[in-house]
Amino acid sequence: MPVMKITNILLLGFLFFASISKADIADIKPDALNDIKAFNLYCERTYNPKKNTNTLLLIDATDPLNADQVSYIKDNFISNLKWDNEGDKFTIVILDNKSVMNSSFITICSPLTESQITLSMAKNRELDKIAYFKKAVSEAFNGLVQTKVKASQSPIIESLVEIFRSKRYGFENGNRHLIIASDLYQNSSYISFYKLCNSGQCPSFKDTLKNKSISEFIGNEAKLNFNSKDSVEIFQLKTQDKISFTVKPWWMDFLLSLGLSKERIKISSQL
Repeated sequence: MPVMKITNILLLGFLFFASISKADIADIKPDALNDIKAFNLYCERTYNPKKNTNTLLLIDATDPLNADQVSYIKDNFISNLKWDNEGDKFTIVILDNKSVMNSSFITICSPLTESQITLSMAKNRELDKIAYFKKAVSEAFNGLVQTKVKASQSPIIESLVEIFRSKRYGFENGNRHLIIASDLYQNSSYISFYKLCNSGQCPSFKDTLKNKSISEFIGNEAKLNFNSKDSVEIFQLKTQDKISFTVKPWWMDFLLSLGLSKERIKISSQL
C-alpha cells in the first residue's frame, strides 16, 4: 500500500496535539515525518504508565558516530525492535554539542503486536501500522544520528540526570528500560575519565569517590530515581577502533550504587 495512503489512515485514527520541533527532524526524510508525528501523538491515547513499557535510548554522539557505531546500535536495537503492548513508548535522545536541556529527541508509541490482532479487526490495517511503526523508528534513528559536530564535553551522567527529572523526555514513569549507547567516557567539569584514566586504565568506582569533589557530585547531584522494576542496558561503542574495558566496572558499580540490582543491568561491547 502506498506511503501516502498508510499515512492518511494513521492521521485519521490518531489525535494530533503537538509537533516535533524542526531541530529534532532536520535530517529525517520528509516522507517519514507524518508517520513519526502520528505515532508520537498516538501516545496520548494509548500510553498507560501502569501497564506500558517506557524505553529510552540515549545515544552519545559527542564524537560524531561512524558507520560501524551506527550499525552496531541499529543491529542491537533498531532492527530488532520488540514490544509487548499497544502504547509501549520508545524515545531516542541524541547527546551531541547542544546543551543537555536542549538535546534532540523523538518519542513514539507502538501499535498492537501482531499476536494481539483479533479476527474482528481489520488485519491488514493493523499489520500496516506495525510496518510503518518500525519504519518510523528506523527513519527517526537515521535522521538523529546524522550530527557531525564534535562536542567539547561528554556529560553522560548530567544527561541522565536531566532525562530522569525532566518531563520533557517523558521518562518519569512507566516500566522504564534505559539504553545507553556510548563509549562510556564521561567528560565534564564535574568528572572526566580523560583525567581519571591513565593509559586506558581507569580507577574503580570506589577509588574515584576518594576525590572529594567527585564524591560530592555523585552523592548530591548524580541522583537517578530508579525503582525495582527499572532496567539498564549499555551498548559500549568503540572509539578509534578501541574499547576501554576498565571503564565498564565503574559504570556497573555506579548503577549499583543508585539502587539497581545486578540482574537489572546489562553491558555489552562493540568488538
